[in-house]
Amino acid sequence: MNTIPLTIRAAADTSGGPEDWAHLCITAAQEAYAAALSEPPAIERSDAERMFDELATAGGAKPGPSHLSGSALSAAAHAAAAAAFRCCMPQLTNRRSVQCFVACTTTGLLRGYLDGRTSNALLYAAQAALTAHPKRASKRRK
Repeated sequence: MNTIPLTIRAAADTSGGPEDWAHLCITAAQEAYAAALSEPPAIERSDAERMFDELATAGGAKPGPSHLSGSALSAAAHAAAAAAFRCCMPQLTNRRSVQCFVACTTTGLLRGYLDGRTSNALLYAAQAALTAHPKRASKRRK
């Protein structure tokens, strides 16, 4: 579920700093949350439950709710927001993107889109990426 177009990702990757990436991830998460609330996901029902609903409605009874509601809807919306947040995080292609990735990871942890265990794994990946992208040797003046 990659909710942002590649052109937006490319623009953020080349010109955006850590704050821009964090803002992009937060915006995507907020939009996914709002979309999940406005169009609640349908409840996955087993074949037996669907057959029961058909028999019940044939007898004149009203079928049960077919969409999530209440705390289940809130949990589904939060899960959609967390997924959108993770999908919008930068790829670890260079040192600058690693900085942006770390900013997004900490922002996601603080805002509740990422849990502690996931954040630890992501920060470890960022640390490994830094070793893969060595710092350029600076030219010293004499």
